[in-house]
Amino acid sequence: MPKLARPLKFIVGLLLLPTALFIFLGFADILWSLLKSWRITLWFLLGAVLYLLLHRFVYSFGRLYVLAHEAAHAAAALMCGHRVESMKVNGDSGNVKVSGVNTFILLAPYVFPLFAFAAVFAYFVISLFDASVDKRIFVFLFGFFTAHHFAHTYKSLTEAEQSDIKMAGGNLFSFAIVAALNLCVILLLLQIFFPGVVPAWGIIKKVFVNTRDFWIFAGKFIIRILGK
Repeated sequence: MPKLARPLKFIVGLLLLPTALFIFLGFADILWSLLKSWRITLWFLLGAVLYLLLHRFVYSFGRLYVLAHEAAHAAAALMCGHRVESMKVNGDSGNVKVSGVNTFILLAPYVFPLFAFAAVFAYFVISLFDASVDKRIFVFLFGFFTAHHFAHTYKSLTEAEQSDIKMAGGNLFSFAIVAALNLCVILLLLQIFFPGVVPAWGIIKKVFVNTRDFWIFAGKFIIRILGK
């Protein structure tokens, strides 16, 4: 990483801190919307709760997460025109070698719930050929793997220093970007299965307005302090 890139990303991460806070409040709004419409979202909620219980008391499906993690790195590299030279998954660890990296490639596993996306994609492909397919199964899997993604992403970011997070620009910058992109991705996927249940645009707008109001207030406060 160029010498000026890391301090610049640190500054960007610092400026994004208020936005990150409002993004986490946005996730609370998503959860509340899902709970309010539980008759519609029941199978998604059951899948998410079942995974969290299994993660806590039985088995965390760690190897599956490692596979998704390394596959996301590889897919992002291919999208950026790089070669995937090798990929290994061994127990709770893995490694992928690509011909080049950037911030998108490094952070892709933390923002792209591969198996949750696969559940959504599988439903729509199968429904093209079988209109009677039971949607509840795929909604359940969507909830299960969404919880799997968030639980392991949280674990990865908090329990050990990740080399890809460090290479992407450090914790402050990476956490803010990961939070923002996760919000956008999960809102998009939820709109596919539950159109109108979660106010996606309203949540994004709320994050933007709250961030704007924060910096307006902060700017006025700083000007008042400097003017004394």
